[in-house]
Amino acid sequence: MLETQLIGLQDQYTSRMTQTVTTAQKNFIMDTVGQEINRISKTVYDDPSSIDSAFAQLNGVFEEYGGAMDSVDEMDLTSIAQQQIAEQSLNSMIDTGDFEGARDAIDQNPAFVTALPPERQASVLGRINNGLKARDKERNELRKKVDTIKSVAKELNVEVSGMQLFSAATGIKAEDTPQQRIESFGAILGQDPATLSPSVVAKIGFGVDLPSKGDIDYNQEYRADGEGFTPKGIGAKIKKPFDDAANAKIMVDKVLMQSDEFINNDNKQAGLAAMISFQKLIDDGAAVREGDIKLSAQGVSALDNMALMLKRIGKGAIATPEQIAEMKESAKIFGESVIVGAKTYIDPFVNDGMQKGYRLLDMGLPQQAYDGVFGGVKTQEEVKQGNDKLKSFADQYYNGDVELMFQEQAKKNNITVEQVKKDMGWK
Repeated sequence: MLETQLIGLQDQYTSRMTQTVTTAQKNFIMDTVGQEINRISKTVYDDPSSIDSAFAQLNGVFEEYGGAMDSVDEMDLTSIAQQQIAEQSLNSMIDTGDFEGARDAIDQNPAFVTALPPERQASVLGRINNGLKARDKERNELRKKVDTIKSVAKELNVEVSGMQLFSAATGIKAEDTPQQRIESFGAILGQDPATLSPSVVAKIGFGVDLPSKGDIDYNQEYRADGEGFTPKGIGAKIKKPFDDAANAKIMVDKVLMQSDEFINNDNKQAGLAAMISFQKLIDDGAAVREGDIKLSAQGVSALDNMALMLKRIGKGAIATPEQIAEMKESAKIFGESVIVGAKTYIDPFVNDGMQKGYRLLDMGLPQQAYDGVFGGVKTQEEVKQGNDKLKSFADQYYNGDVELMFQEQAKKNNITVEQVKKDMGWK
């Protein structure tokens, strides 16, 4: 009994020391390569298209320290450094007012999106969209003033020069009283305010012009014409479910990578990391709602599964390869359910926006980010539509025998029936 306790204490001490040393190594390496990160960020800021080659340079920097890290640590540090480079470069563009440049960099270079976790993507896109909206608002207000002045000058049969137009537009301030606006306008055009018509007074003094029915106010969530959501409105609807799905995908990918590292290379630190990642995955509220329903349908609760695993493992011990493999499969089912559920909710909003002429980027969701989470994923409705097409094909050419169709295709292409079903998207 005493021997078992001592072994357990020794394992705990070894684990803690390993974590302490690993943390110190990570901090030293990140401090050492910090200057390189700043230099590379400057290069990417000057030329966003160079981000792929910049990441290649970064990989070369970390290769120098490969002996001090295992593969999981190296991938984690590389991911952190890539995030810093992408975010620093984009924020530099935003800070200098180059909102279009930052947006184009994201739109044209997928590496910017893949390097940033969902919450940082949302933060950067939020800054870009807010900057563009503020600029558009200023331009629209100035344009409205110019149009108003032109129409009033035409009504008065007064010639207005470009300089007069500019002065009139920029001299009419929102904080001025209606009387001050009217007097400023009259002084610039050489008109006695008392002689101005009621329509001129209304336009200049009180700004009674209303936006046309088809105009979209991108600072509002609903369109003024009653035709549903603006891009901002759709973005507000899809943000939370997309973030849940993206975070679930990240955690599942971590579980899979860390599990494989443990199973294939007996890396006990990776095994512990896989268990922690799995715990984070099932602790997420959205994951529990969507994922545990799927597992429960198969007679297995992910939460119960994890509790039993921890109980079997015991304090101070490590999971077996079989237990980690079981956890890995649970994570796949769990994550897939969250992602499919999110796509089922998000796609109708996205499709509606596309029909209205909005881009995914306008809705706060870059195409690369959408594809990175939902690429290759099909909702239940999409699966049903695909199966119905295959059944229709079988009805036409194989007398309705779907299995015969798969068998014939397998023989024709010299592959298995299972591979045919997978290739044709049958589920």
